[in-house]
Amino acid sequence: MKNRNLIISLTIIIGLIIGCKTTKQPSVSSIINEGEFNSIQKYFQNRSNLINAEREIQFDADPDLLDTSEIIANDFFIELKKREVKRMEEKDKFPPSSYFLDIKSFIDQSPFYLTIQNIPKGAMLYGHIHTMGNYRSLLNKAGQLSNCYVYIGADNKSWVNGTFRFAPKSPGKQWRSFQQMRELMGDEFMDEMYDNISLGRDDYPFEHIPREYDKALFRADGLLSYKPLFRDFVLSMFKDLVKDNVSYVEIHSSFNGMYDLQRSYFNPFTELDLYVSARNEIQKEHPDFDFKVIYSVGQSQKRKTLLEHYETALLLVEKYPEILGGFDFASIEYTVNEFKGFLKKYMEVQENPNSAKAGIGLFFNPDESDKTMDDHIYDAVLLECKRIGYGYELTKFPLLMNLIKEKGLAIEISPISNQVLGYSANLSDHPGKIFLNHGLPVVLGSENQGIMKFSFSHQFYEAAIAWDLDLAGIKQLILNSIKYSNQPTWKKQIMEDLWRSRWKKFIKQLVQRSKIEVIEY
Repeated sequence: MKNRNLIISLTIIIGLIIGCKTTKQPSVSSIINEGEFNSIQKYFQNRSNLINAEREIQFDADPDLLDTSEIIANDFFIELKKREVKRMEEKDKFPPSSYFLDIKSFIDQSPFYLTIQNIPKGAMLYGHIHTMGNYRSLLNKAGQLSNCYVYIGADNKSWVNGTFRFAPKSPGKQWRSFQQMRELMGDEFMDEMYDNISLGRDDYPFEHIPREYDKALFRADGLLSYKPLFRDFVLSMFKDLVKDNVSYVEIHSSFNGMYDLQRSYFNPFTELDLYVSARNEIQKEHPDFDFKVIYSVGQSQKRKTLLEHYETALLLVEKYPEILGGFDFASIEYTVNEFKGFLKKYMEVQENPNSAKAGIGLFFNPDESDKTMDDHIYDAVLLECKRIGYGYELTKFPLLMNLIKEKGLAIEISPISNQVLGYSANLSDHPGKIFLNHGLPVVLGSENQGIMKFSFSHQFYEAAIAWDLDLAGIKQLILNSIKYSNQPTWKKQIMEDLWRSRWKKFIKQLVQRSKIEVIEY
């Protein structure tokens, strides 16, 4: 984006504020004929007009979204969903208002969930690498290595009970060989260790979750940042997503460094080399699968200015243009002057739009634990970030919502994570539903998938029930994931063509099921 485009954006903002203009909505007079309620027929005509007008601004309102076969499949899908709600209510559970970690086992037994699993899902566009992967697989691999130790002492300022660390020898008296303890105590011990580095129903109620979440991440960090394990951890995560019918992924990393038995590595090039290796490996078996990594400032542990982070990202994208996919500048730490330094550099880079550096997209995904609206959300809109994450407080800012819709920016949401962390106890009341009803582009992410033990399919399951989505809504969410991915247009088209082919097979299978299945639980 050139400087001129930023000035244009500023002008638009000022004009909207001064003129109180918003994205065009149907006027009341164009919807209903005021004063013409002198007959029941006219009243119900106005009522019908109002309902239709409301429906037309929603995100999945396109009447041509479903073809004839999809409409037949959709009727069956809706019936499956109704039966699923009935099945859960008979167990005194309604998924959107029930604590996910408490009902996951019930969901996994569901025919409706199995149907959701079979849906080709396009792209998964948000999740931080350290909270996304398969923690049990990570733990099993660590247990096979002789230099892994677990801390068995009481919590203190330095360590939390159950913390893992690799070292040439035991770090101290309170540390034990993980491999020896696994061999001695067996599966029960492994289950206990897995519970320590992930969240479960024992961590409820909500007021305990943030503390237990931080402790779980602290315990697992010594595994997640151990260089010899990292590549296999990434590879396992991508293979799980492929099994979940995901064909493209964008994940966030703060490049906080890693270590092995000899030294620590703080060079982000080292981490990206491992991503390249994982990419080459998975594409041997799944050539259509791909991913990108977003440089994320928000969870960085390094003492750097925003400009320094951005300059690092620019160096990375020059060497890894196929892997480094963007720069997420959301952070609560930088000052206005610091932001100005970053902005100046960003404008300079955009003066050469054909360079690899200019191709690095901007993203804005603030910490969901901060319920206050970050002022930099205005910068995210002005700079036309490709996607804006979380946005929990965005519903209180109607002008920003209108601008996001007008500019075609997408909103990333991860509803299960929001519920488990206590920000939305009932997903039927989640702001994602408001975004959808206002016609804002929404994409589902899967933040905290690993630490919270869910899959991307679980996100679609909860969204379908909580927000009353049919196949038209599901289809639009998937098309959004392709459209708002950070890929060149020609790659998006290839991905969409491949997805449509897989979607067509899914619809055919659903239509066949509708003809032969008796829907009984």
